Amino acid sequence: GQVGHPDDDPVDRVQPDDREAARKTLAAFKAGRPSPPTSFRILIADRGERTILAQQGLLPSASHRPDLMVAVIHDITERVATDRALAESHARLDRLMQVLPGTVYQLRRGKDGSLSLPFLSEGAGQLFGLPVAELAASAQRLLSLFPYDQAGAIRRATSTVPDEIAQ
Repeated sequence: GQVGHPDDDPVDRVQPDDREAARKTLAAFKAGRPSPPTSFRILIADRGERTILAQQGLLPSASHRPDLMVAVIHDITERVATDRALAESHARLDRLMQVLPGTVYQLRRGKDGSLSLPFLSEGAGQLFGLPVAELAASAQRLLSLFPYDQAGAIRRATSTVPDEIAQ
C-alpha cells in the first residue's frame, strides 16, 4: 500500500460505511485505551479494496500502568472471501439436501456406542410416512424401518468405525 502524508487522516482511506468503527478504534488507540478487534474495509490504490482486522492491547509494567500499547493490523481479505464462499456452499448444500428425492442423513455414533441423527432430510418423512422430527429423535426408530438385513449392515458398519472418525 501507499503511505500518505503525516497530516493525512488515515480514516479517509476507509470505506464510508466503516469509518465510524475505524474512528472509534483509532481514538481508543490514541487515548491508550484497549478496544475489541475491529474489521473494516480500506481502499488501496494498487490493490483495490481490502478488509483489515485491527487489534490492540496494552502491555502493563511493574507499576501496573500501561507503558506500551501494541497494535496489529491483519489483512483478512482472503479469509473473508473464503468464509463467504464456504457459507454460500453450505447454504447450497442444505437447499440441495432438502429437495433430493429419498433420504439424506448424518448418522453419528457416540463414544458410548449410541447412534444419533444430527441431520435428516425432509425426504425421510415422505419415504417412511412419518414426521421427520419423530424419525430424527431416534436413530433406532429409523433403523427399525429398514429391512432387517440393511439395518444390520448399517449397525455393523458403524460398530467398526474408529472412535476418532465417528466423532
